[in-house]
Amino acid sequence: MFLRYSLFRLQKNFRKRGYHENIIVRRYGKRYFKNHSIYDDFLDIFGLALTDEYTISTFERNARLSGNTNEIQRILNSVPSASQKDYTFFYHMLSEVTSEDPDKEKLRMFQPEEARAFMEKYRAGNRKIMEKYFHKSDDLFKINFENIKKWEWNSQHMSEDIIRLLGHTTITLRKENEELRQRIIHLEQASQTQSKAISDLKEKLKHPAKTILSKVLK
Repeated sequence: MFLRYSLFRLQKNFRKRGYHENIIVRRYGKRYFKNHSIYDDFLDIFGLALTDEYTISTFERNARLSGNTNEIQRILNSVPSASQKDYTFFYHMLSEVTSEDPDKEKLRMFQPEEARAFMEKYRAGNRKIMEKYFHKSDDLFKINFENIKKWEWNSQHMSEDIIRLLGHTTITLRKENEELRQRIIHLEQASQTQSKAISDLKEKLKHPAKTILSKVLK
């Protein structure tokens, strides 16, 4: 995947709105993170260090769509009735498929020359970002794409990926439905208990003398 817009243009928009002084820019990538850790890098923004005082309870990683899943996502994005929540759901399901892809070779959606032409549009602006925030005259993103391979429609494992997507989606929806069913059962039980309590209270209010007598006898 490649950035759709120039970061320099984004920075200019922030400047117009007076936000530029509040921007903290960090270069993303394991080799750029402090101590090669995104957690160290994040805390460093606030002048803190990752010590034993901090506990990382869970490790979460955004799956990167590649090849078949990219193409499936592109097609799903064209569904006119889908909302942003639907697109997010599709992405999460495709992320599960990507993590199980038996084809370990990561394919791109551009040919090398297409990738170069695309990135060249934003090269000058992105170099200004490098100069302004990182004080370097290098390219912000790589422009050497000689070793990338473009995904083709008849790519291997497409049918398997579609079946896995269907399987993951079905399992996820079944799980959510079961959780909702259990919640409904719990609410129905609570409602029945409350209804009985209200019914008993009404009965006592109808016959206050009987209620008082029963209390005295106890």
